[in-house]
Amino acid sequence: MMLGIRTEAVIFFYAWLSGCILFIVYQVLIQMRKLIRHSIVMINLEDFLFWMGTGGYLFRQMYRTTHGTIRWFFLLGVILGSVSAWFVKRKVF
Repeated sequence: MMLGIRTEAVIFFYAWLSGCILFIVYQVLIQMRKLIRHSIVMINLEDFLFWMGTGGYLFRQMYRTTHGTIRWFFLLGVILGSVSAWFVKRKVF
């Protein structure tokens, strides 16, 4: 299916936003670990659940925006969203 450039830009924005959201959620998880001491088993369980949730969330986002087709700009958007959120965190904090 051929998408127009406007549609691809909107999908890229949603992917970028998804990457930012995932970065922020993981940062919250890290801060919770600093506040409340966790055993290595709990840390592993939390990470497992986070990555399972991440997989489900990204699958849902990809299915909603690209009708389940893996598009390079969606993957690039998620990566750039995470990296840009990391840069903002680094500059702000």
